[in-house]
Amino acid sequence: TANALFGAAALDLPRRGTVGVCGGVGAIAQALALAVRQHGGRVEFRSRARRITRDSSSSITGVETEKDAWFPADAVIANLTPPDLSRILDKPPTGFSRRGLIHAPPPDGWGAFMLYLGVKDELITPGLPLHHQVIAREPLGEGNSVFMSISPEWDPGRAPAGMRAVTLSTHTRPRQWFELKERDEAAYEAKKLALQNAMLSHAANIFPGLDRPDFILPGSPLSFARFTGRSGGWVGGFPQTSLVRNLPPRVGRSLWIVGDSIFPGQSIPATALGGLRVASMLANS
Repeated sequence: TANALFGAAALDLPRRGTVGVCGGVGAIAQALALAVRQHGGRVEFRSRARRITRDSSSSITGVETEKDAWFPADAVIANLTPPDLSRILDKPPTGFSRRGLIHAPPPDGWGAFMLYLGVKDELITPGLPLHHQVIAREPLGEGNSVFMSISPEWDPGRAPAGMRAVTLSTHTRPRQWFELKERDEAAYEAKKLALQNAMLSHAANIFPGLDRPDFILPGSPLSFARFTGRSGGWVGGFPQTSLVRNLPPRVGRSLWIVGDSIFPGQSIPATALGGLRVASMLANS
């Protein structure tokens, strides 16, 4: 079952099934950056925001970066989780405080454990779908269920000739990984290896030999926190247990939030819809 409003948002999208983009998901980010520049905008890389600045009347004046640059602004749109946005504000929004989202993700928020593989093309059976959901047992997550995506043979930019890129992921509770890493480094590494082997075994049930890849790179919720800047390794936004869990797009005076923390939540189509909502609201404000 699905909540009616989530279902309505899904029904409003063209049904094409799972789509592969030439160059992978990174190509979408590159296309967005190009569009910003073509419309007169500016894209800054490796320039983390340190503080959103305000004047004496609490009106936003700009954004200060860790490179000591300052960009004036009348309004700020933050593609951040609530805890990460709170860190660059002198005073977190009231809604964040009430929901306990200032310092950490919600207790039932999910993270992901990832495996990035390089395998020989001969292991991928021709004609089979490139996207699979492997369910070994319940409860789902923690290696019992695995999402698998394989780069298409027509995309030469994803892997060297004769090879394919394969991505495996499973939902996992992120807090356990941080606590284990701090408490027992050896146990943390052992947990990574055990989950890695379980996911490879499940994948090999569909494509035999996939459990012996030529290249493998694991990523825990700590990896997400490090490379994406999402505190606590939180991914996927709020669990869809209630519509009121999502944040309103406007979280302060001239301050907006986009991404998977607002309706309709996670995925590229969902976050794009959320961004369109914010753009429309800003244009009409």
